[in-house]
Amino acid sequence: MYIGVTGFTNREQVRAVLERTPLDIRAGGPRLMVGVLMSYRTLRGMPASNPKRYPAREDVFGIFQESPDCLNLVHYNTREQRDLAHQLEDALGWAGPLCDGIQLNVVWPDPKAIQSLKLARPRVKIVLQINSGTMEACNNDAVRVASRMSEQYASLIDYVLVDHSGRRGEPLEPVHAMAYLTELMYQREFAGAAYQLGVAGGLCADNLSRLLLPIKRMMPSINIDAEGGLRTDDNLDIDKVLAYLGAAKSFFSRSDARF
Repeated sequence: MYIGVTGFTNREQVRAVLERTPLDIRAGGPRLMVGVLMSYRTLRGMPASNPKRYPAREDVFGIFQESPDCLNLVHYNTREQRDLAHQLEDALGWAGPLCDGIQLNVVWPDPKAIQSLKLARPRVKIVLQINSGTMEACNNDAVRVASRMSEQYASLIDYVLVDHSGRRGEPLEPVHAMAYLTELMYQREFAGAAYQLGVAGGLCADNLSRLLLPIKRMMPSINIDAEGGLRTDDNLDIDKVLAYLGAAKSFFSRSDARF
């Protein structure tokens, strides 16, 4: 299980969170997912359209810290899939040896590209995001999304993250998310797959318990990620990050949760 924070742009932010995190990581609690954003644009060495969220590719290497407490992931987005396998390999190359894997914020990425990456890097962790574009491509039909996930990706990925917020910080809708999570869980069991499920969407200390309670009742060990709700003037706010992590610790430590 992981508790995610996405949008780190420098190593000082990561160190500040690791030094002050309230998570009981070493006591068997969830890992801290450290997410660093990368786009097709920044991968090509062009200036980021939003440098407050996207570091230059040359800087990604130094952001991740060597810690067994962390799951270090590049979150990569692109609309260009003609050479996706090469893009993913390049992204991990710039991320460096401390990066554990990559989250694909891509609408139905080519399964062959993921398979190529897994063959080249068997230990790399793959997170596939189910975003609004992914849902719309299947006419917002949870059954169709889950079926396609099972048929094309079940043996290739380690995590699925349901997130329709599009990094805008829009709070998740529990009923909407649960429809997809339920179908994904069913299809996962049907396919005999082992990928874990997660959810994101505007999470912060103030709303985490309210938004996640219905989901936790169904999936006590759900992975979560947060980005837009942890920012002030679009800069990552360390105080908000720590408050969110504290709220997550309290929420998932309740007696009805299990890691």
